[in-house]
Amino acid sequence: FCLILVYGSLSIPGKFNKSINIVLVQNKNIAFLERTDRHRESFEKLKKLTDKAVSLDPDLVIWPELAFFPSINWYYRYRNTFEKSMIEDLKDYLSARDLHVLIGNPDITATPAGNGGYDIKTYNASLLFVGEKVTGVYRKQHLVPFGEYFPYAKMFPDFYQWLQGHPDVDLFTPGENNVPMEVDGIKFSPVICFEDSFPDISRNMVLKGAQFLVNQTSDSLAYSEVASVQHLLMAVFRCVENKRGMARATNYGMTAFISPNGRIMNEIPFSAEDFCADELPVAGNEKTFYTLYGDWLIILITVILFTVIIIKTGFYIYYLWVKNKEK
Repeated sequence: FCLILVYGSLSIPGKFNKSINIVLVQNKNIAFLERTDRHRESFEKLKKLTDKAVSLDPDLVIWPELAFFPSINWYYRYRNTFEKSMIEDLKDYLSARDLHVLIGNPDITATPAGNGGYDIKTYNASLLFVGEKVTGVYRKQHLVPFGEYFPYAKMFPDFYQWLQGHPDVDLFTPGENNVPMEVDGIKFSPVICFEDSFPDISRNMVLKGAQFLVNQTSDSLAYSEVASVQHLLMAVFRCVENKRGMARATNYGMTAFISPNGRIMNEIPFSAEDFCADELPVAGNEKTFYTLYGDWLIILITVILFTVIIIKTGFYIYYLWVKNKEK
């Protein structure tokens, strides 16, 4: 315990030669549970807040998880409906401002299947736009059981098929092979929603070269300030473990900047519709002990502890046996 305190004290004064100017947008809606009229309303709010921040000349603007509906990839390619006109409006809006904007969006793909049809998959994704062009895609890896996927699909295939066809049920596919995105030569990686609660996801992205982390989340279903604060504090641990800053944009949550040392630099009050901007420190290629080695030290200590307990228990049982035999 003392060694941990000493290591933490020595590592806190770390210096960072780079920083990146980021704007975080926090909205307040549950558009993904609604239909087209709410999608448009949410989009207009996001544009209004972003336009207020443009004068700050940000390097990156971040919208929350699933901030924009419908699927940009799917409707732009395969549909000619009102939804497509919204996507054209988004592209016109982004191209006119020439910004780097990270947008949460359900990413739908269709690949040819062996039966002549198509294998359609939906991902909870983050899309990085430079102008109207998508230059990076991150797809959520760790999905929420029952909320984003049905964990017993193989056990109950008929029920799973019914869920897939239900208009009010959105099921996602877990993403794979994600790599960091890049803005002006600086690499970063999104983690979506409660992925910031799992150390291995952030750690793996830092090992791949991420110099800071982004968390896009929506706490709208919980709609609890206590739950949102708890969620924010989980993100603090990921920053300290890897010594990477984090920019966290939320819907109905706690939007905040977190320094590489785990200090909350700037934040927006719970569920407010607003934006905040800050210079987030950017790390180099240095890696922390935890980033390099993960949980092996804890596992080793646990194994040693249980080994000592087993040995001491064995000696104690042997002592009682010898003492009983002498009687």
